[in-house]
Amino acid sequence: MWLSGCAAIFQPKTTAPITFNSYGNTKDPKHICILLPGIRDRIGVFEKYGFIDIAQPVLAQNPGTALITVDAHWGYYRQRSIVKRLTKDIISQYPEAKISFVGASLGGFGSLLMAMENPDRVENIVLLAPFLGEDDYSYLQRLRNQGPIALAEDEDLTLALSRVWQFLLDPQRKIPITIGYGTQDTFAPYYGFLMSQQAPLLHIQSTQGGHDWATWRKLWSRYARLTLVDPK
Repeated sequence: MWLSGCAAIFQPKTTAPITFNSYGNTKDPKHICILLPGIRDRIGVFEKYGFIDIAQPVLAQNPGTALITVDAHWGYYRQRSIVKRLTKDIISQYPEAKISFVGASLGGFGSLLMAMENPDRVENIVLLAPFLGEDDYSYLQRLRNQGPIALAEDEDLTLALSRVWQFLLDPQRKIPITIGYGTQDTFAPYYGFLMSQQAPLLHIQSTQGGHDWATWRKLWSRYARLTLVDPK
């Protein structure tokens, strides 16, 4: 079971359709930027930590863009329904729009899953300290020893991690990925390892801070234009 240790602590209810809010061009966007929160977060974190305030001036300059924040909490990952709900409830409603994903922590993991399912529509991905392996570093050790190879006996989480890492390291990947993280982040060793692999179309930056929204807000200030400007 994915991240089963957290399930006993945090088991929010899921809905169909998934809850989301839209900003900017909500009628006929040519480009949508989808924001996904972390494991213990709900949709309100994006307003609480100023992500919408930072985005509004960029949206005003890019009338073809919609910013969509999603209540993509842990429950959807636990049910293995996150890809289905995002596809059916959001992406399918904008069949002609190009897509950018921005995901924080577990939302970064979800962004990668969605990009793998929609390689022809995703323009770029911005990941804020994405979940790429558990904090006991067991998967990191495995990467160092054998790479992102899936084994027949692997549990669901490890299989999903291997798929994500294969995507990240794929020399044929055409989707640009930007990763930002805090230098005191628990998961920083994963990003250091990824940087050492010199994967294509991958840009990794750090800033002072930890695995928290104050750090991710600083990073969003850098990256908002990257994900909200109308694609040409």
